[in-house]
Amino acid sequence: PYLGILANPVTGEIGYALAGGPTRLIRLGVFGKGDQGIALPLADAAMGTTLVNLHPSRDGERVSRALIAAWTRRAIGSLRSPGGSPAWALLEAARGHFIYVNQWSGRPAEPWDLVAGMLLVQGAGGDVVDLDGVTIDPVDHSGPFIAGLGAERVRLVTDTVRESLRADSA
Repeated sequence: PYLGILANPVTGEIGYALAGGPTRLIRLGVFGKGDQGIALPLADAAMGTTLVNLHPSRDGERVSRALIAAWTRRAIGSLRSPGGSPAWALLEAARGHFIYVNQWSGRPAEPWDLVAGMLLVQGAGGDVVDLDGVTIDPVDHSGPFIAGLGAERVRLVTDTVRESLRADSA
């Protein structure tokens, strides 16, 4: 893949990145405001605070509990689980605010869910990794993945998710 584009007509936003290039966000103007072109990550991204966007999963109770425990002990600053498109959640990760956790099923992910969003995260300086911290293959990945900016923040969430799943299999 060499070009990733994500569009959300509801918010009037389009994110795009070329492989090896920066990620940009276009916000279409509303109410008389002009269009904006913004480089990601956003300047106001809370890189010191770990905020987590957990993709809902019927089988994710153990991971949810582990992340809630991390929030309770203040290891992470916020936990939300709004659902929606994995691709759009990857663009949110590229903004710099949230670490995205997806507990994907055992079957391979669909490329349209990962390819464009993964380019956006990488173009913003982040990565999309498996539970061992290895960059995933967006065309043929199976299992959970974590996406975000800030290696320490991603590692904290990856370790929390991996430990919860390891405890689940024990």
